[in-house]
Parts: sequence; C-alpha cells; structure tokens
Amino acid sequence: AILNSLLLGYRKELDPAVKQNFARSGTLHILAVSGLHVGILYLLPALLLKRLRPYAAAGIIGSILVFTGLWMYAFLTGLSPSVVRAVCMCSIHRLAVMSGRKVSSLHVVSLAAFIMILYRPALVFEAGFQLSFAAVTGIICMYRRFLACFPFSGWFGMRISQMVSVSLSAQLATMPLSIFYFHQFSPASVPANLFVIPLVTAILYVGLCFFLFPGLDIITGSAAFLLHWMSSFLEWFTRTLSGFPGACVNGLSLVPLQVVVLFATGVLALLYLRSRNARALFLLLSGVILFLALTCIREYRILSHHGVYVFSLPGETAIGLVRGRQSVLFRGIDPGEDSGRLPYELVSFFSRYKLDPPLSFSGNDSGSGDAAFPWYRHIDSPGMDAIYIVFKQRRMLVLSAWKEEYCVGLPRLDADILVLCNNPRVNIPTLVSHFNVSQVIVDGSNYPAYQGKIETACREAGIRFHSTGVRGYFYY
Repeated sequence: AILNSLLLGYRKELDPAVKQNFARSGTLHILAVSGLHVGILYLLPALLLKRLRPYAAAGIIGSILVFTGLWMYAFLTGLSPSVVRAVCMCSIHRLAVMSGRKVSSLHVVSLAAFIMILYRPALVFEAGFQLSFAAVTGIICMYRRFLACFPFSGWFGMRISQMVSVSLSAQLATMPLSIFYFHQFSPASVPANLFVIPLVTAILYVGLCFFLFPGLDIITGSAAFLLHWMSSFLEWFTRTLSGFPGACVNGLSLVPLQVVVLFATGVLALLYLRSRNARALFLLLSGVILFLALTCIREYRILSHHGVYVFSLPGETAIGLVRGRQSVLFRGIDPGEDSGRLPYELVSFFSRYKLDPPLSFSGNDSGSGDAAFPWYRHIDSPGMDAIYIVFKQRRMLVLSAWKEEYCVGLPRLDADILVLCNNPRVNIPTLVSHFNVSQVIVDGSNYPAYQGKIETACREAGIRFHSTGVRGYFYY
C-alpha cells in the first residue's frame, strides 16, 4: 500500500494509522505524488540531455521524449495539482533551455500557475494547489538564505545543508496553510526528511527499474526485494518518530484573514532581510502587531460565542450547543457504541472554534450535569420519542417518533425549534400547532425524499424550513 501511494498516488488501501504516522512525523507529502517525485524523475534525463547539447537534433528528440514521459506520469497519477504544477515547471524549464533563454525560477513558477488557473480557475481554492505553490515559492525565496547559515563543508556536509535548507523553507512557507487545513504542525518534519527524502528517491528509481524491465527476472526480483525492504523501513521509521514527545503539535487553528496576514508578514520579513532599512522594519513590525491584534479579537469572539448548531452529517443526528470554549454534543435518540467519539466531519469545526472536548449526551439521558449547559429531558411515551432541550432561553424539540392519535389531549409543549430525525411520520400543521414552533429543521438522518415532502408541507403551512442536506448546518 505504501509503494502504491509513493509510486502511483493510489492511497485507498493505505491504513489510516500508517497515514497518521506519516502526518505526525511531517512526511505525509511523500505519500501524495507531487513535485518531489516529478523532480526526481526529471533530474536524471535532464543531466543526460545536458550531455547532448552539442547535438541539436538529438537534444530535441530527447526533450520530446522527456515531455512525453512526464505528462504520461502525470496522467497515470491522476493529474493532481502538485504533479501538474511540477510537470508544467519542468516543461517550461526544458523549453527555456532549448531556446537558449536565461531561466528564472520565479518566472517559471508564475507561468505554471497562470497556465493552470487559466485552464481551471477553481484550482486556486484547492488545498493541494495552494500548498504546492506555497512550498516551491518558499524554497525559491528562502533556500539560499538558510543555506548561508550552515557552515558545513565537504560533499556530505553540503548535501545535509541543502536538504535542511529545503525542508525549512518548504515547512515555513506552508505552515500557515497546514495549520488552517489540518490544525497541526510537525516540528519533527526537518530531521525526518533528512532520512526520508533520500530513501524515497531510491524507492522511485528502483520502482522505475521494476516497471521498465518487466521481462528480466533478475532485475525485477532484485527490485522487488529492495522495494519491500525500503518500504518496510520507511513505515517503521515514521511510526517510531511519530511516537516521540513533541513530534506533532495538534489543536492549532487559524482563520483565513490570519493566514493572509501571516503570509504578508513573511514577505515583509524577506524584504527587511534584503534591504535592512527602517521603513522595511516598520512594515514588518506593523504586520506582527496586526496579526497579534487579529488573534486577540478572535479569542474574544470565541469566548463570547454562544450558539445552537444542527450539523449536516449523512445518516446521523448531531446537535452542538456552544458556550465559549465549552460545548455539548447530542448524538441522536439511539446512538451507537461510538457516541463518545467526535465524528470525523466535526473535528475541523471544533478545532476552528478552539472548543474543549464536548460533553456528550444521548436520547436515553435526562437532566444536566452542568448548570451552564442545557436542561434536557428524554420524552418517551406511546405516542412520542423526543428530546426536549432548553439552552440560553431557547427551546428545542428533537423528534424521532410521533403518533398523533396518542398525543390528543396532552399538555401543550412550546418549542422554538423543531428538529425532525429518523423520518418520523408527522402531520406538519397539527405538529406545528401542538408545539407552537417557528422553525422546522430536517437533518441528515432523514431520507432526501422525506426532506422534500416536509419542505412542501412547511411552505404550505407558512413555517420556516431548513434542510441540512441541502443548505448545510443550521446555526441559531
């Protein structure tokens, strides 16, 4: 599974625990076929073509073969943004070399981005596109500055300095986006890549030999043995490193404006290092102060945040009640054994608002263990199965079963919000009049056809309606 991911970008068979080990060690990027792979594959043909420079015809034929091979590899691996970016850059670089023009790395990156955006403008909103271009731009802008900080001499010392400089440049350039999308940062990334990148380079070239010589048993047998040994060592190394204390810092969070300000501050820092004048220093300090001010404003908004959320989880009911950093999560009338575990779809939400692990309650509970949080009661009668929640003077009824004939003559129960879950058979006009609700919500535990039926009934009755399956989560 690791070899499929490294060589072909096929990750469906990869164990989530193995993927998590790569993420915690800061080496997850090697599992996604990216510019690293394309650059390694381009390096050897480019060196060979350099020898053919005196022979114009041979150089042109060789360049065409290189173009064909790179684009075939891009199609084979699914045309991910990082691979397309790298292949575009290699193609532009090769064309520039063939035409005898001077090559500027920033011009190559800019032209590759322009071509990709021109082909599909929506790419700018994809995490892979943003991370790929941020990493390569960071390497171009910061690599030489970091390299000057290492006094190592000799062939081996220079290689170590180069790899550390590349890793630091890419990590700093992608750090804001990594925190924004994945809510974690891996300090172990730099030492891990010192071992992982040479190993992955060897795996790619051995894997290339395995594919190019399928009929030679000696070569394929030896390549298979080496690939098995190297991939096993790679899995062991990342698993061991991910278990070290401090290898990965989780629970981090940034909003888009903070990400923009961080990138702007980084550019100002580079300008100051280049010019070393008072104006550049003033702009840099202004960027730092602006980021700190945004952080303080965000913390205040988080602490004053109160709300009721009906989440959009397919096939499941999930309702969050938020007060500052505290939260309560309701997981349905009859939750499964994993009711205490936070659903994967909600991890990003809880990280974004820096919420503490939520208190969970189910349809079989009653009462409240914290006066700051909701009073709730499980209503289980022959005609009704529901949860009645009171939070911040708002009344919510979560209804999963309703039989009108059993509920005639029952005391009136007022509710501001009515949440229907698990496809209950209801008569909307009767239900709305009985509970005096002003809003009906249908969550992801209901069938799509049922949602359309309830929407039509609410429209005819003049009641506000919200479907989480169509409009996303509901916030009150």
